Amino acid sequence: MTGDGEGDDEIIYVDLSKLPPSVLTLIFTINSFQGDTFDKIENAYVRLLDIDKNTELARYNLTESGSHTGLIMCSLSRRSGEWQMKAIGLKSTSRTFREMMSAIASCL
Repeated sequence: MTGDGEGDDEIIYVDLSKLPPSVLTLIFTINSFQGDTFDKIENAYVRLLDIDKNTELARYNLTESGSHTGLIMCSLSRRSGEWQMKAIGLKSTSRTFREMMSAIASCL
């Protein structure tokens, strides 16, 4: 598996303004569902962008960070109506976010 090509292979957009007020925190994770460790995937990285400001808020180079299959990337938390980002970078051997739930809960 490789990250051939240029740019992002997969993109997830989140419009924070459309989330209900009851949503206070989002935790962003990345997992290798097939169980391939990130050090075996060429050019693997994950990043969080603010599209409106065209700014990269967080970036992790997964290929260079060891033989793990999951990463808790960051959290976005709503405080007094404003969203605040916290970089986490917690590695995991989990293949799904469900397997990561205890680690995710510790980040809340």
